[in-house]
Amino acid sequence: MEDITTSFSAADQVVEYVKNGIKTGRFKLGDKLPSEAELGYEIGVGRSSLREGMTILRAFGLVDIRRGDGTYIDNKTEQNFIEVMGLQVGSTTADLMVLRKVLESGTIGLACTRISDAEIDRLQELTDYYNKETDVGKCTEADQEFHLSIMRALGNPLIISLDSMILQSRFEGIKKVILDKTVKLEAYQEHQRIVDALRARDPQACSEAIMVHINHTIGNMIGLNLL
Repeated sequence: MEDITTSFSAADQVVEYVKNGIKTGRFKLGDKLPSEAELGYEIGVGRSSLREGMTILRAFGLVDIRRGDGTYIDNKTEQNFIEVMGLQVGSTTADLMVLRKVLESGTIGLACTRISDAEIDRLQELTDYYNKETDVGKCTEADQEFHLSIMRALGNPLIISLDSMILQSRFEGIKKVILDKTVKLEAYQEHQRIVDALRARDPQACSEAIMVHINHTIGNMIGLNLL
């Protein structure tokens, strides 16, 4: 029997091996992974550690294990996150919005010091587009891209993925909120204040602006019984 500490380390090796393969392009979406024997030999781990690593990767949504067929590269990370969050005992959609508020308000100050002028110009373009566009779906996409663009300035893939997952889970709710023209105008003005604060390189103003914006969004969603 493998030593338990060795087993954990070996399982991590399996996870990292597959993740690196995806990053480098060796493993692409839909690709079938080598057999257990081949993969275990390549990584240098035993069968039990290999299976443990694959179980972790499946939980992440990175592989699809098909009994009697093999293991395939998958991409259900965001879907799995949303499903897990929805199944947490006592959790609500309001909890996701609070998580988003903590995430964005807690990181925008750092983003303010890292974001480039070109990235701020892109935020301005998204803000102007949001204001002029009449299609609700496209407006919602612009809204999400606006927030994700700020998170991307951090250069932290974990934060970007987490915010993306939360935004995706609330896509339909945001669409319903901005059907109200007054709410849409309010959101546009708040986006503009965020852009202005970023351009001024004022972390405190950025944090205050994003807090006001997300608080208003939460209030509007509560008003429509979406939370």
